[in-house]
Amino acid sequence: MKQMKRILFVVFFTTLSGTFLFSQNSETMLWTKARVKKEINKKISLRGEMNFRFGRDGLYTFFPQTGLFYKVSNWLTPSVEYRFLLDKNKSGNYKMAHRFHLNANIEQEINRLAMDLRLRYQYKLRNSKGTSTIRIKPSLGYNIKGIKLSPFVYSEVFFDVEKGEWEKVRYGVGGKYNLKGPNVLSFRYIYESRLDKIRVRHIWSLSFTHRL
Repeated sequence: MKQMKRILFVVFFTTLSGTFLFSQNSETMLWTKARVKKEINKKISLRGEMNFRFGRDGLYTFFPQTGLFYKVSNWLTPSVEYRFLLDKNKSGNYKMAHRFHLNANIEQEINRLAMDLRLRYQYKLRNSKGTSTIRIKPSLGYNIKGIKLSPFVYSEVFFDVEKGEWEKVRYGVGGKYNLKGPNVLSFRYIYESRLDKIRVRHIWSLSFTHRL
């Protein structure tokens, strides 16, 4: 537990320090999430979460999200999700949007190695204008024997359907730590690069999950 406190302190300190290190084409952000999971039966589960994302001017965006997951087999879980978005524009005002996700999660475990591929179709609606994005996210995780921490790495690419071009890419590294009871704490660093603009984001993320 002492080791976990040290890790969280380093992440927290780095986040606070990084918020002052902005340039014209680079910024540092902090993403936080609280999530609840509920299994209805062996195949159907529900998720609800609240997200807060902070940037150079404080709270950049926040949104609740809910999802329905159906486990078709041990390796395939499709899902649908809805997100109500409030994010800040260049004028400093918060604008409302709705986002819908159609996901397919493909999973495979080999001993302690977990491989995952998430395919997502994303539709965002703002002011009666819709935009579509296809996202592809492969990831690798490893369950280390004897400790509660499971490290993982992943990448994700975004394809803008309307423009017909790749929009951005993300690379992430982090870990999941099993707390007492049905609780999990996750932390990660994400490097995001836009391909249509010269812009980079350094993102530190903390999330807490509770299973009902």
